[in-house]
Amino acid sequence: MTLATTGAEADSRAAGAPGNSPLAWRLKRLAAGLVGFSVFFNVYLRPGSGVRVGDAMAFLLWGGVAFWLLTGRRLDVRVVVRLALALACILVWELRDLTRTGGMTDTFPVRWIMAVPVAYLLWRLASLASTRHPLLLGLFWGAVANLLVVAVQKAGYTPLTIQLGLASAETASWWARVGSQITVRPAGMWGHPNASSGIIAMAVPVVLGLVDERRLRTPWLLAGLLVAALGSALTLTRSGAVIALPLLAFWAVGSGQSRRQRWTRIGLMSGLAVVALIIGPPGGWERWTDPETGSNVSGRMEAVRASLYLMTEHPMGLGREYQEALAQRTGGVEATHNAWLYLGLTGGVPLALLVLAAVAAHAFGLLRRRTTEGWLALAFLGLTMFEEYFRATAFQILSLWLLASPVRPDRSPTGDPTE
Repeated sequence: MTLATTGAEADSRAAGAPGNSPLAWRLKRLAAGLVGFSVFFNVYLRPGSGVRVGDAMAFLLWGGVAFWLLTGRRLDVRVVVRLALALACILVWELRDLTRTGGMTDTFPVRWIMAVPVAYLLWRLASLASTRHPLLLGLFWGAVANLLVVAVQKAGYTPLTIQLGLASAETASWWARVGSQITVRPAGMWGHPNASSGIIAMAVPVVLGLVDERRLRTPWLLAGLLVAALGSALTLTRSGAVIALPLLAFWAVGSGQSRRQRWTRIGLMSGLAVVALIIGPPGGWERWTDPETGSNVSGRMEAVRASLYLMTEHPMGLGREYQEALAQRTGGVEATHNAWLYLGLTGGVPLALLVLAAVAAHAFGLLRRRTTEGWLALAFLGLTMFEEYFRATAFQILSLWLLASPVRPDRSPTGDPTE
């Protein structure tokens, strides 16, 4: 669907709106960009601690919500109701852990609770023409910054990233066999190569959305692809590269474009395919054709079957105990290798279904209306089929943001609210 106005035109109108002084407008955009950047690039406040910048922001936002309500101001009721449903499920999760063990055994429920006001803030910033563009660009540059952390670790400076608060002090060493060589896999700032690669790969859907909203030109797509490809190559992770291909294919042939646009995009896709065949996939063919991949797939399928069975037995979840229960049923496999199964086994089936429904609705919404939220949702659906991405706070925040955002809002992605 072609938008009547470009994102740049909407930003220009917002800058000239009554009450928007140039300085206030720039500060608002800068703040929105920093919020978006910090979602993906969530550094530690103090090196060696477990507290990130996002935790401090969430704590302040909860205080801001209380102050906002006490002073008689309103929040958007529809958005609050959606987030309140998720919060209720999370609180049940926490209460279940407290009654079962007599204390908190896992920090993940707390992380989810902290993500709620951040999701509301992201919805608000994304709904305004003056802050939508910098917010989304902040997400892109946050993914790029994650790539830089991975590159520094790949060069052998992992201790430096820990000292700078760019990685956890508990960062483990990860390795992979490539042909006859054992190669290090940098974990990035999220503790695991797969998690960091997934966040880096989100540069692609962000750019796709910004191009469709006409806030960026098409050549920016090459930058997003390069970021995702480098992230996949450095971490030796395949999921990010695999997800980028169907995203691009859908973008190239989807509805709402002129014949010229469609053929231009198909030509771009064809050219990229030829280049990929010539230079090989990220990480090289040896990594992608490793004979151990077959046994890896069979182990994952066994974990999926066992996880589904456990979810029927424990619909309200098992918390951290799910790993022991899963290992018993699979003969040693402790990971679900699927974010939705992981969320269902830890936080309960209601929470998993609530979030899944919201993300899927945004993904299917691309058939009618192309927005960055839709592209993020489609990419997220693909990524979450491979790993337990909900362990990363960035994906917790992202999923709740999509839950908070209506699929058919009363505003254009290039304009301010109509009310």
